[in-house]
Amino acid sequence: MRQSHKAREQQRGRRSEITRERSVTTRSRRRKGHRRGRQSSITAFMWTTLAAYLSVVAFTDSAISSILGFGNGVGHDPDRAGQMRARNTRENYHAVNEAEQAFLRTGKRGLDSTTKKEKPRVHVKRIKGAKAKLPREQLERDPIAREELPPLSSILVNGKVVPNANTAMFLDYAIIGFAKTGTTSVHRHLASAHTYTLNGEHCELVVNDTAKLIRAIYDDHGMRVKNSQDGIVEKRKRGIKCPQDIQSSAHNYARYFPETKLLVGIRHPIDWFESLYNYRLSNVPWKEMLPTSNLTRGCGPGSQGVCAWRASFHDFLSTLGKTPMNSNEEKKLLTLGLEPVETKVGNVFLYDVAQLSEKRFRRDLQDFLGLSKDIPEFPAISTAGRFDHIDSYKQKSSRKKIDICDDQHEKIRRVLLQKAQRASIWIHGYFMKSPDVHISDRKFFVELLKSWQRDPCG
Repeated sequence: MRQSHKAREQQRGRRSEITRERSVTTRSRRRKGHRRGRQSSITAFMWTTLAAYLSVVAFTDSAISSILGFGNGVGHDPDRAGQMRARNTRENYHAVNEAEQAFLRTGKRGLDSTTKKEKPRVHVKRIKGAKAKLPREQLERDPIAREELPPLSSILVNGKVVPNANTAMFLDYAIIGFAKTGTTSVHRHLASAHTYTLNGEHCELVVNDTAKLIRAIYDDHGMRVKNSQDGIVEKRKRGIKCPQDIQSSAHNYARYFPETKLLVGIRHPIDWFESLYNYRLSNVPWKEMLPTSNLTRGCGPGSQGVCAWRASFHDFLSTLGKTPMNSNEEKKLLTLGLEPVETKVGNVFLYDVAQLSEKRFRRDLQDFLGLSKDIPEFPAISTAGRFDHIDSYKQKSSRKKIDICDDQHEKIRRVLLQKAQRASIWIHGYFMKSPDVHISDRKFFVELLKSWQRDPCG
């Protein structure tokens, strides 16, 4: 039957689609075949190159063996090569053993200085094994001795210190006061003198939270281990700073850190008061400070922690228990009625802020702490407030800063001068006589104490 024109057009269309599909399939197969052929060529080239390389290596090995006498000039002698390797192994073994024995004797890497042999490079694992055999006393003297803290679970349980736990080992020194006596400078420079000085202020002992302080020490140790190259942390002196500790933490040092060396800074109480008052103005400019005439007693509301009570340096020093406290003359000088600790605390390094620039002071402090590295020079520390970069705050605080010598501050000066005079007599006559109290350049220090008998404003 004769097809219609429309049917013929549809049939031609289907044929065209089939033809296009076949051509696409053919081109795709050709491309895949080309890729397979190219990959085969690359693989063949790689195998050929490898075979050539192995041939060169075999020829070179044979030639070297012939030159060094490992073989007979034609082939390699496995027995002779094995003997050479065994001999080299024995020599290396004996060299390492000698180095290890030298390390056990001297605590230093390499062979003993009396031997003429060249110092071999001892593997780190062998050194670690040798260090494990050293007695504890030698490890503490060893400059590369590593610090290993006991498990925290043996010190703290349920957030509290375990009874009779050895907490004294965690703290070698503490900067405990007074505020505005250069504690920040001392803290900063001890941190750069080969010590582990915890960042910031750690006043956990003020609020009787010894467990939190110990956790902070472990966190600091863990961070140092993580940042070290081989996971080993050297044994160094560790310390903290809290200028408020001298006023309320002596009993906690006696209980938990009785061997910790205590650093205490002082200055003329009148100069100290002016510095602290202006410091508060610069750092909390949004709060109003009370007039100085209202700060002659304790630190009440609105005082921002600035008051004459805190200038009784000798009363707070008496809580460390370094004086006899058995004479009426001594007791009359102490007016706050504070009780000294019942058990001993560590030795005390007392200094005046005027001594910070002295080279002898840095050397004596280094000797007191037993540091191997010199303490760098103490530069002038900026006393700018935290908000001095904001003009409005800076201008406001600058207008309110006081000059303690102005007539309007005469009342607070009279109170502070009385405290300064009593403190000068007690420190010189009682505190300095204790063998546990260390002072750099006593002659200069005594001259500074004598100046406390006078009003610096004239």
